[in-house]
Amino acid sequence: RPPQPGDVDQRGLWPLDSAAAGRVADVTGNGRTGVVTGATLDGAGRFSNCLFFVAGSDQRVAVADHAGLEPAQFTIEAWIRPALSRDFMVIDKSTAGAGYRLGADANGRYYFWVNGTTALDYEILRADQWTHLAGVYDANEVRLYVNGIPHGKAALPGALVDTAAELRMGLDRNGDGDFGGRLDEVGLTARALNAGEIWDHYLAGAATLKFQARSWDPAPQGNFIGPDG
Repeated sequence: RPPQPGDVDQRGLWPLDSAAAGRVADVTGNGRTGVVTGATLDGAGRFSNCLFFVAGSDQRVAVADHAGLEPAQFTIEAWIRPALSRDFMVIDKSTAGAGYRLGADANGRYYFWVNGTTALDYEILRADQWTHLAGVYDANEVRLYVNGIPHGKAALPGALVDTAAELRMGLDRNGDGDFGGRLDEVGLTARALNAGEIWDHYLAGAATLKFQARSWDPAPQGNFIGPDG
């Protein structure tokens, strides 16, 4: 199963199964409802329904700023099926030099950014495939996981996230980085999930993926650099 409400460390869990009256519910009970602009409910989610975003349309979900969205250690995660191959935002709660972001850069690599420090994927992303992304900060390292596997890390000891920015899904703080495709099961946990927990969250969705369409070359793309450099 995907992450379920009940974990005392959860600060937000948005299944994106409904968008009634332009709102998406936070099922943790913390009341951090998201306001939807443009994105539409779609029945082809990873688990049930999801939100569908049209790139280039400034579509987004916005959750009001709250201190509970900025824990000292945390994990942010989501399932995505991007229609784009580069340069889009999945989650952004940041100002110029503070906060966190989870997205894809102009070279088509996923990244997790915390207070100016980036954990960058060593592979090029594959569009039109369901992918589980997780960004972890444990007060020592910024770590990126793709489909349950560590894909990048960077040292960042003792950072504190402190920004008045809202949490956005699908668009960055400047109104750029429009996401295109499907977004499902966004969660924020106030602890650094370990590798086993992240693997379990990935398997919850991978168990029902079976075989995705073989629309990509299984060989490494671009200038491949393995996780050990």
